Amino acid sequence: MHRSRDSSELPATPDDESSAAAHVEQLLAELNVLAVSDADESAFFSQLLSTAVNGLAAVAAAVWQANDQGVLRLAHQLSLAETDLAENRNHQRRHGQLLEAVLRSGVPQWVPARAAVAAAYESPAELPINPTDYLLLLAPVTTEGAAVLILEVFQREDHSSAARPGFLKFVATLAALAETFLARRATVDRELPVEQQPPPSPSAAVVTTRALALASPLIASESQSARGDRFDTFVRAIHASLDPTATAYALANEGRLLIDCDRLCVLRLDDGRPKLLAVSGMDTFDRRANFSRTLEALVQRVAATREPLWYDNQPELSPQLETAVHNYLDAAHCRSLAIIPLFVAEDPAPPPSAAQPDGTLIAALAVECFDAGRFDPGFRQRTQSAADHGALALHNALIYRRVPLMPLWQSLDRLTWLTRARQLPWTVLAGITTLVAIAALAFIPADFDVIAHGQLQPQRRRDVFASADGQVIDVRVAHGQRVGAGEILAELRRPQVDLEFSRVSGEMDTARKRLAAVQAARLSGNDARIDTPQKAQQLTADEQELKATLENLAQQKQLLNGQLAELKLTSPIAGEVLTWNVEQILQARPVQRGQSLLTVADVDGPWVLEVRLDDDRVGPVMAAQQSARQPLSVQYVLATDPGVAHRGTVEKLGRTAETDKAGATWVSATIALDRSDLPNARPGAAAVAKIHCGRRAVGYVWFHELWQAIETRLFW
Repeated sequence: MHRSRDSSELPATPDDESSAAAHVEQLLAELNVLAVSDADESAFFSQLLSTAVNGLAAVAAAVWQANDQGVLRLAHQLSLAETDLAENRNHQRRHGQLLEAVLRSGVPQWVPARAAVAAAYESPAELPINPTDYLLLLAPVTTEGAAVLILEVFQREDHSSAARPGFLKFVATLAALAETFLARRATVDRELPVEQQPPPSPSAAVVTTRALALASPLIASESQSARGDRFDTFVRAIHASLDPTATAYALANEGRLLIDCDRLCVLRLDDGRPKLLAVSGMDTFDRRANFSRTLEALVQRVAATREPLWYDNQPELSPQLETAVHNYLDAAHCRSLAIIPLFVAEDPAPPPSAAQPDGTLIAALAVECFDAGRFDPGFRQRTQSAADHGALALHNALIYRRVPLMPLWQSLDRLTWLTRARQLPWTVLAGITTLVAIAALAFIPADFDVIAHGQLQPQRRRDVFASADGQVIDVRVAHGQRVGAGEILAELRRPQVDLEFSRVSGEMDTARKRLAAVQAARLSGNDARIDTPQKAQQLTADEQELKATLENLAQQKQLLNGQLAELKLTSPIAGEVLTWNVEQILQARPVQRGQSLLTVADVDGPWVLEVRLDDDRVGPVMAAQQSARQPLSVQYVLATDPGVAHRGTVEKLGRTAETDKAGATWVSATIALDRSDLPNARPGAAAVAKIHCGRRAVGYVWFHELWQAIETRLFW
């Protein structure tokens, strides 16, 4: 098993301590040069706050200035919004009291989070309190013996208490440099001649040298202690879970803090194909994004070499890696990049170093920095340490997940607490209760009803259809009007029939006139046209032809009269017109043959309830109908009167299923009912019916739909 190393085991080389001290010394030296220069106040204090935040890795910093009345106001600030101080007015008041107390004392102080300032007051109730969640480092800035400014630094509370004196000395050094700058500005403001201006005071350099001598070792010591704490936190986090995804996220987030990089990505390698598992600071990410795809392509190239890639300040790369590196840098916008393959040994020995890749390649780390020049020896050593321990943790999680039925065994393991002595009585009670509930569900009978939805309708109703293509020219009925059988309801018009009728009538008139002329000529013996026998025979033939033509035209006219009669739509039964607003709907409307135009129903006769049964509910109804010796009873309520329940019986159950446009399938059923129970029945009234299908176990009654869904989706 892996053993977490003690803080002293964290690689903390002299190079790390010397680099931290050199970094602090460089920051103070740059500020010292600015303090004795002719820089303006805004530039100096901006550099001062930046030095305070960067030198201590703090959250924010601010400079507060006192006016002639001693009232403090914010003069300069850096990242003060991240402290959430502006969101609570009570915290602002307490914070102001704290600043005034330090200003009066004239002594640099640190104040822990939610603690009182170390000062003497008349009563404990007047002790100023630090209302924030940060360690406050406060240093007054004096000019001519009076404190006029306060330099305040907001530091995190996760540092060791041994580092606080070094922090405070560093802030006090910055305050001394501010005093030098203000003194320099006061001299310049008096506008003395150049030859009369005093040379830059060496006090700032002396203060800087002394501060480095006191603060640098403490800051370096704090860096080593903080890295030890971060290392312990990192090891605990990556070994806290055996879930590969959780381990990868812990490795990315905690590893970024340990390495001190800007972003850390973890990729898993399956048969040489990388898959992005986690990105520090991101809960979710899109693997199809350009950032993810280019990173996976780059890691695949690096994994083929089995060597780490350190890209900083544009080193020389092989042609295979150069294109992939540049593509990723364009997508990620970073300047320094390291790809560290993660190896694990075949035996339970310590994880092999990435510098000696003699194990199995399982994953890779992508370490990113948004500035160049970060890959010093200490950075590389921290990265390698994170890679070694991360490889082992990720390997353990992957091996654990490969155990067959591991989720099931984990679930069973969580149930072992039920058998403990303290929980055993409750477990037995819960088991007995469960068995009783199961027995009740299995053996207690209950009424089994199937729900169906439908409409109330008269049993005798007929639709009136268009007898031919045409146009409605006359509507003779209205909604709710009583009509008799054969009564004309509406009249259609077909222009083609009218035109044909006119043609036939005209031809008949012409044929009759010609026939009359021929007959008159035959009967008149002195007509010049029949002076010969041949002419007499011709007249006889013409007469016979005209008679045949008239007979044919008469038959055509009879057919046309029949078509005209069909254009008059009559009621098939005596009843009431159910169609709403008939005249407005049909008047002057073009219709097609077979189109339903209106409905007539016998509202005084018997009524029925027409319902639709979902296809998956027909089975119990058919089974109950076959086993019952009498029609199945039905209880229904109307939407117009839901408070009153009515009864009926299943009269007819459809043998075929129908499907609507939405794809739903149903079977129609007709429910016979007593008309006297419905004095105010309205055709088409919506109703909900419960068809009684006998008695079943209450468990089946309650959960039969769930069981059918399980059978359909899982067992089929």
